[in-house]
Amino acid sequence: MLDKTKRYLVVGLGLLGGKYALELSKAGFHVDGINRSEGHLQFALDHGYIERGKTHDFEDLVREADHIIFGLYPTALIDWFKTYGHLIKPGCIFTDVSGVKTGLVEPVQAMCPEGVEFIASHPMAGRERSGVRHSDETVFHGANYIVVPTEKNSEEAIECCKKLGEEIRQALTQVRKDVREKIEQAAAPKAAVTCPYCGATTTPDASGCCEYCGGAVNG
Repeated sequence: MLDKTKRYLVVGLGLLGGKYALELSKAGFHVDGINRSEGHLQFALDHGYIERGKTHDFEDLVREADHIIFGLYPTALIDWFKTYGHLIKPGCIFTDVSGVKTGLVEPVQAMCPEGVEFIASHPMAGRERSGVRHSDETVFHGANYIVVPTEKNSEEAIECCKKLGEEIRQALTQVRKDVREKIEQAAAPKAAVTCPYCGATTTPDASGCCEYCGGAVNG
């Protein structure tokens, strides 16, 4: 299992980056985020996708990250690394969400500071709409997760990426299980009880409220 005491930084809270942040946070990891749009960043903060986030002056988040997940377009990767790569601490494993090609992987690996490792990975997922607001539990449903190592990648980094995909898969499995249980509970027949507010004999609705006065019913 991945270490839940480590900090995960998602760069770009779009459809896939937002999904990584959401599922890792649900699984109990410490997740921070960087995003250009203030609105999308605030949405991620308000809905528990990330613990901390910034649109600028985010050098401290980069320095503190133990794992970085790059969620921007692949063409932005080299420029981002040229600007902020020197801030990444030794031991950090850096990956992306698009499985970038050799033309990008090799230059980024060459720019990695001592002790930093970049390994490409890619969830085979997506949808018609973009943005963190649409990164719900359906995005990765049934999708494969591909790790694209090179000879420069260590077994530790490869295993870390595999575990990252497994953590997301387990989080999604739990989400679907919870949804099924809620549906089954809502569909289950309910016994008639006496409402403590209006005194009527009632069968509580799906919200557990009296069908006559709307009061919360225990039973």
